[in-house]
Amino acid sequence: MTNDILSLLGLARKARRLEAGEEPVSAALLAGKATLCMAASDSSENTKRRTAQWAESAGVKFIELDFTKEELGGAIGRGLCAVAVLTDRGFTDSLLRKLSSQ
Repeated sequence: MTNDILSLLGLARKARRLEAGEEPVSAALLAGKATLCMAASDSSENTKRRTAQWAESAGVKFIELDFTKEELGGAIGRGLCAVAVLTDRGFTDSLLRKLSSQ
């Protein structure tokens, strides 16, 4: 199931339905485009707190993934990735279903 989740995130990135990094995540949340906000498990507590606050202000669900920055980054074609948002309801619903069935 882990590979399914990472594959889904990679597909979302290729479809341009995923933003990664603090600035793009913040911009997507402020613009009202984000549907789900995520942080890697080894992101700093400050990064998680700040990103969760942004998500809450935007009315978007925030989750901490069971993947490291390296695993998340590798799935979306980057070296490391601490935070990301999905910008598509279909991808969000699919990811949440996969996470709940683990």
